[in-house]
Amino acid sequence: MEIGRICIKNLGREAGKKCVNINHLQITQEKIDITRGATDEEVTEALKAAGKLEEMNEITKPVLS
Repeated sequence: MEIGRICIKNLGREAGKKCVNINHLQITQEKIDITRGATDEEVTEALKAAGKLEEMNEITKPVLS
């Protein structure tokens, strides 16, 4: 994702709205094996398989630049 990429919010109270501000996101190097359109259950299973399910509930201090 690069600065200026127009995005559409899929979920939440702002679903359907477009945005370009990625100031509140921090991209990590970690990735799980899922496909586009994966269900919540498929995401949960992929997190379990990668040993990252519990890690997703941990709060991480953000790195501000």
